[in-house]
Formats: sequence, structure tokens, C-alpha cells
Amino acid sequence: EGSIWTSSNGAGVDCFRDEKFVTYSSRVGLSHDLINAVYEDRSGNLWIGTAGGGLNRLRDGVITPFGTGKGVPGISVNGFGEDREGNLWITSTNGLWTYRNGSFSLHLNAEQMRTVKLDGGLVRRSGEVLIASQNRVMQYKNGKLVPYQPLDSLYGSRAPVFRVYETRSGALWLTGPDSLY
Repeated sequence: EGSIWTSSNGAGVDCFRDEKFVTYSSRVGLSHDLINAVYEDRSGNLWIGTAGGGLNRLRDGVITPFGTGKGVPGISVNGFGEDREGNLWITSTNGLWTYRNGSFSLHLNAEQMRTVKLDGGLVRRSGEVLIASQNRVMQYKNGKLVPYQPLDSLYGSRAPVFRVYETRSGALWLTGPDSLY
């Protein structure tokens, strides 16, 4: 629709459209103003992951916070990706989740991930579910996280990986605290 979305460290998310800014923050229903991730799904929902207030969905100007006690992804939501079937993949401090047709499903819980910190997620056009994690990119495969082999041999565990992006041509870009690969 031509909007530009930005998030800031402590002021919610802003939408720039028609030469005006609209701010969505805790003042208008957002569960927390520290934003970790923002993602628009194929249905036009804007998913907002916060660092302290869990998950929010913005649809048609209405914010729906999902809270933390209803079988939802948790207090700190770090990343999103959407697969070909329309499942929204969510990385959080307490697990790897999917959301589909109004329901959350947990794939890996905090205990199963005790040695892995999940950051940004990505679902490639090929269907591979990739997750930025501490010092490498992981793949969710056969019910567990494993190092993503095509990148592991090139990138290894040099520095923290915060996000993984895929270009239209299928190339992967990794971001870190001071790096872009």
C-alpha cells in the first residue's frame, strides 16, 4: 500500500503514509513500546514482536495484544517468517512457534533450546525454516534445530547473527551487531 514502517527503541512503531506519521504505542493498545521485530504477512496483518510485552497484531488499525498466559509465544518475541501454507513462524525467548487460523502451536520449548538463543526467523521460498541464533544460522528440520550446512561451512560461528534475509534471487544476507554478510 506504499507505507513505510519503522520501530524505535522504546516508542512503539510508526507508519509513514500519505506524508504523515501515525504512531502505534502502548498509549493506543500496544502491549509494550520496545520493539524487537515487525512483519507483514500475506493477509496484510502487521505482527509486532516486543521485548517485554509479547506479541501484537495490527489489522485494519486495531491492535490485538496476545499476552503471555494463553499458550502464546512469550514475553519477548524476536522474529517472524511465513511459509507457503500460510503458517506464521515466530521465534521467542520461550520457543519456536507457528500461528495459523487463530491458534498457536509450539514446536520447540525453552528447555529444548536451552543452549540456543533464537533471534530473527526466515522461511525461504524453498520452504526451509532458518533462524538467526547467537553465532550461526540454524535450520528447523525434522523437529529440531541443526546448523544450516550451506552457511555453516562459509560463515561458521564468527559473530552473533541477528537476522537472516533472502533476496529475490535467493541469496542470503546475515546481519550482526556490526556486520552485514
